[in-house]
Amino acid sequence: PPKQPGICDKCGGQLFKRDDDKPEAIKKRLEIYHQETKPLLAVYDKLKVLYRIDGAKSIEEVYEQIDCAIGENKC
Repeated sequence: PPKQPGICDKCGGQLFKRDDDKPEAIKKRLEIYHQETKPLLAVYDKLKVLYRIDGAKSIEEVYEQIDCAIGENKC
């Protein structure tokens, strides 16, 4: 939490919660993901056009994974 409630510690600007950050909006986005997006993973995987990138790795490792997936040099 910020040192002063409602004020950003870095820039001093006022903090606010966007409508799309509220629990109801997040729940709706997750419902849509599970209904519409997640099923596409199996389709793309079957077509051999799905590439999984581990975004928890370092920037360099993520870049290397992306480059291997879509770049000139297949790994």
